[in-house]
Amino acid sequence: MKTIKNRITAAALAALLLAFLTSCAPADRLRSYFTDSGSEAPATAAPEAAGDVSNTIVIGMYGFDTFNPLMTNSQTVKEAMEFVYEPLFTLNELVQPEPVLASDYGMSADGRTIVINLRNDAQWHDGTGFNAYDAAYTIRMIKEGKTAYTNDLKSVSDWSVTGDYQITVSFDHPVPNAASLFTFPVVQYGTVMDGSSGYTPIGTGPFAYSGKISTDRYMLNAFDYYYGGKAKIDGVYIDTCPDAEHYIYMYSAGAFDAATSATVDLKSYTPKGGVYLNEFTGSRMTFLGINCQKPELSGVNTRKAIADMTDKDDIISSVMFSRADRADVPVNPKFWLGSGAAADDGVSADAHLRIDGWTNPDGSGYVRDYAGQRQTLTLELLTDGDNADKKAIADKIAERMKVYGINVTVTALPYAQYTARVDARQYDLFIGEIELSPAQDISEILGAGNLFNYSGDAINALASQIGMTSDTETLKTLYAEFASVFGEEMPFVPLFYAKEYMMSSPRIGDLRCPGISGFYRLPGGWRIQ
Repeated sequence: MKTIKNRITAAALAALLLAFLTSCAPADRLRSYFTDSGSEAPATAAPEAAGDVSNTIVIGMYGFDTFNPLMTNSQTVKEAMEFVYEPLFTLNELVQPEPVLASDYGMSADGRTIVINLRNDAQWHDGTGFNAYDAAYTIRMIKEGKTAYTNDLKSVSDWSVTGDYQITVSFDHPVPNAASLFTFPVVQYGTVMDGSSGYTPIGTGPFAYSGKISTDRYMLNAFDYYYGGKAKIDGVYIDTCPDAEHYIYMYSAGAFDAATSATVDLKSYTPKGGVYLNEFTGSRMTFLGINCQKPELSGVNTRKAIADMTDKDDIISSVMFSRADRADVPVNPKFWLGSGAAADDGVSADAHLRIDGWTNPDGSGYVRDYAGQRQTLTLELLTDGDNADKKAIADKIAERMKVYGINVTVTALPYAQYTARVDARQYDLFIGEIELSPAQDISEILGAGNLFNYSGDAINALASQIGMTSDTETLKTLYAEFASVFGEEMPFVPLFYAKEYMMSSPRIGDLRCPGISGFYRLPGGWRIQ
């Protein structure tokens, strides 16, 4: 059995000097972070001989580029680093923020500023203490576009260190549930953001990087000085694979104790007996887009009729194999403040069409006289021809609409051509997918310049009101009101949110339900059973 090489610990780094130089210039408060004090830092948990570490789990990795969690483009590397790095907040299965490196937070009355108080007992794996400058530096790197998380903080307009363990962040509009945006991994102040393959990960999480112990294996050891107490599992092996095909083969052979649906497609691969599926509702919403400026589709009742004709449950069952949750509004169906459902108005699709003046006198299709012109309800449904699921969804919707008497043609284009037409608003209907903000900020999908050419004062007003409200019961009422208004306006037709899964071996106990902020949530509490 090969022996793990002992990790050489660096000399200690000094305590942080967080004196505030002025009361009016937060940027000037930043100081030189590293000062050599000559004292010895607490060491990372010493690696044990591979043969002696029995209380361990194994995960896989492929497509390695860098262990920097903000820079990697590999999903499996990102997942592996969830054992090493931590966010300010994590999101549970109800898309509710829970503090990790944060201790608590408060919002301003106008919904444009969040003050986040941080833990004062966390430390990096090199022994230095975590503080506000680390969090502020991470935000700066993200805002400068140096990471894969830039889009998550697009609404952030300013940030500053306002205390040793406090940061203040401002937004360009009222943001609801703003703490939900701060789920990215926090890196140490001064971390070089070059995406180097030689990057050594130093986090605050329950497991510390111990190095490469063989040609295709890395080791993480439980960190002795973790603020939450030493992890119940002694170590995590990370086994490398040359590509996705080998990764899936090794997982199916039982070589790994955990994997995720972000890498293993559960529509084409069925886990064998003994594997636990820990599911959550992801943030990817698939929808039927409607061009609200097209004269034939400008009427609310025409759009309602199209929504009524769409059999979402059949799509979820036959195309998604029930691995999705139905959506009636663009709010996560599991969101702790609701509301994920819109009430049915009880009016049939044909009745909605008649309200907008459409008739089908001879059964050959709907027609009407509009603004002095004869109109025929003949539509093109655009979809991504490179995606079999999207094509199947489009075909099902078109078939249903034809049964109701609406002439629909499905146009499946290569992805680049498809997106070009959608971006140019050159469509009648289209099948789309969007990764929605965990903050459930409805202004992001229905605000100015939205894909649907939709404008609605009531929805815009509700979006602002939700962003400026912190009272839980009031927020529940406002989200329910939004669901009602959305159902009345029907700017597009939400179809479903895809489910995501963390597959785990029965060896692992005390798992926390995964969520959209991370598949491997709070692994310090996991145990071998």
